[in-house]
Amino acid sequence: MSIKTILLLNAQHMKAVPGRKTDVKDAEWICQLLRHGLIKASFIPDRNQCELRELVRYRRSIIEERARPHNRIQKVLERAILSLVPLSQILWEFPLDTCFMRLLKV
Repeated sequence: MSIKTILLLNAQHMKAVPGRKTDVKDAEWICQLLRHGLIKASFIPDRNQCELRELVRYRRSIIEERARPHNRIQKVLERAILSLVPLSQILWEFPLDTCFMRLLKV
């Protein structure tokens, strides 16, 4: 019994390689391309790397979500021609509830 290796190939890369592409001869043709080193297997990250990528994506979404109200307020103030440098600093340095209190004092 021989050990078989299963590879995941990129379909776009396969189409970029010149040659015949018929349904009947595809398996043989792909084997020949692999033997000659014309195509490479796709990278499949291990479980730890997948979890790390998921955490990084989640962190980025949390940061974007946190910045969204501040950006919205700053955009409204810019439309009202109230864009001042100290005002934008107030918005980023404090939580939203204290920002409104400070805006009322300005």
